[in-house]
Amino acid sequence: MLSFRGFKDRVLHRPKKPKNAKAQLGQPDVHADHTPVARTLAHASQSSTAQSQAENRLLPEDLWQAAFDQLDKKVRVILQQGNISALTNQNGENHPGTTDLVNEVIQKTKEQYEEYLRGGIKIKRSTGEEIDLRKVSGKIIDAALSFKEIISAVVSFDPTGHAASAWAVVSLGLTMTKNYTDRRDAVFDSPAYLADVLARCAYIEKSFYRNNNREKAMVRHAIVKIYRSILQYAAEILTVQNSGTGRGILNSITAVANQRLTQLQSSTEEEERKLHQWVQLDQHLQHGKEAENILTQLDDISKNLRALVQKFSLPIAKGAFYNAYENQHEDMCLPDTRVELQRRISAKFVSTIAKQLMTCRPHLADGILETIETDLDVSEKSLREQFNKLILLPLQTQESNQRTMVIVIDALDECEKNEDIRTILKLVPQVQDSASIRLKVFLTSRPELHIRQEFQLNHQLEDLVLDKRPKEEIEHDIQLYLEDSLSKISKDNSLPTDWPGTDAKKKLTGMSVPLFIFAATLCRFVGDGIQSPEDRLDTIMRREVSGQMESIYQPVLEQLLNPKDKNESKDLAAEFCEVVGVIVLLTTPLSARALGKLLDRRETKISFLLKKLHSVLRVPEDINSPVRILHLSFREFLLDTKSAFHVDEKETNRL
Repeated sequence: MLSFRGFKDRVLHRPKKPKNAKAQLGQPDVHADHTPVARTLAHASQSSTAQSQAENRLLPEDLWQAAFDQLDKKVRVILQQGNISALTNQNGENHPGTTDLVNEVIQKTKEQYEEYLRGGIKIKRSTGEEIDLRKVSGKIIDAALSFKEIISAVVSFDPTGHAASAWAVVSLGLTMTKNYTDRRDAVFDSPAYLADVLARCAYIEKSFYRNNNREKAMVRHAIVKIYRSILQYAAEILTVQNSGTGRGILNSITAVANQRLTQLQSSTEEEERKLHQWVQLDQHLQHGKEAENILTQLDDISKNLRALVQKFSLPIAKGAFYNAYENQHEDMCLPDTRVELQRRISAKFVSTIAKQLMTCRPHLADGILETIETDLDVSEKSLREQFNKLILLPLQTQESNQRTMVIVIDALDECEKNEDIRTILKLVPQVQDSASIRLKVFLTSRPELHIRQEFQLNHQLEDLVLDKRPKEEIEHDIQLYLEDSLSKISKDNSLPTDWPGTDAKKKLTGMSVPLFIFAATLCRFVGDGIQSPEDRLDTIMRREVSGQMESIYQPVLEQLLNPKDKNESKDLAAEFCEVVGVIVLLTTPLSARALGKLLDRRETKISFLLKKLHSVLRVPEDINSPVRILHLSFREFLLDTKSAFHVDEKETNRL
């Protein structure tokens, strides 16, 4: 909880009484010239107080604070707990958090426009009319620059940082516009409108209210009322934002933003009609030319970049870009969580990332294209040489841009060559040496043996084994995923909004834990359109979906075989069926050591096989601990499959 008492004392000109005044006057000391010290101190204190009062009278009232004080206590607490204005200045200077957020809004607007130039953003009204993103981006940048200039020139403008709450909502709106493609039209109006109102009010406050204009009282009343409406709006958005995560919270923010924005516009327009009597409201935007220059520079960079990319084409993996056309109908993780890396494309791994870096961060283009010009065959070189020339060198030599960027590498285990996977895992940590961008790499993979070994050898890599997370945590995440996916299926098929019901969702969650891939397969099966979702769901509830498990387990098990030697592959499959068949059929799980004794096989041979099966079995490090299957569906798959990995239940029980 913040305290504004000190600030209010300055604004309302309440000089503080000196503590222990009686003690100071009661026993005076005497200087060598016999002047009582108490009299000197009292005189000094009176002078100091008078000076303080004079200084306080010179400080204009903080209208944001005045608006804040008019809010209900509950709303004030919400804004304070948002930590936006937590660093209240005690010296009356402008609040640094506000400036930081304004700069953030400018940066996000530029990034949004860059994505628009790349064809990644197109926003249409519900009427079908396409929004002129260049015009709106220019307006936001103009408003932000104008506001920034005003607060940097005006002493004691918003020292408590309450305006930061409003700019935080502008920033949130821009983030949602960028990340949620299906809701861009619903949330896009808020940041543009708010930025303009904030700049306009700052201009009015600077030009009229602070210049002792004769209509000062009426201007003050109108501005405070607008500020109060803005803070109320910000509090409601922040409340919804802090209440949860995922698609549900997006829907809530969108609904609140639309409804409350209409109310905010109505109340603001009412006050601006009053202000129009004294103020020319079209004078607040003073940086249109600068905003235009910024957008023109981005236009030029984009144009030159497209020309250069066409001239020096890099081989890339199609579908590897987030939201790529090739993947638009694929079942996928929630936004900003997937970049697909398919089999047999490790040769395109480096050039694909280089292309994305160059597209998303144009200032890296010069370094990458310089490499291509000097070495036209760089994409044919080894992975290590490609990585050094196309990624590391540009990152280390370009000017600093301290934005954070995340590279997502999904399903690394699906690369065909294990040697390439090891090389990639050795190269990836080197991006930490980047001087121009803070790069983070998020990598997903099945826990195959060669990948686990590389993580153990390379201490720069940090791993998180999902099936070792607390069951409650996994269950919660899978439940969220199922609710989101089933909600889309329900909407697409005009089913009741609560379909398929709480009990069915709970059962599906229990069936899926701990495998997200199982949940994804179920949802894909239910929503494939071949049969009605209700019929598909009935099939799942009867546990008749073993055929769907083929796509999950067959690729994992095929890695055990030797494609160059059919006879060896046949022997390996037989060994698998003998060992794993016992594991999936035993009522009481056994350890690797116990399995060796039961099957009369060397303990080391059993352990070597199990090391390759971490994707489907829970294999403990302790050789005396029991080995268990990760998911019951693996047992059902082995009993039903027609492949070489079929487990004959009767034959296995004879062992």
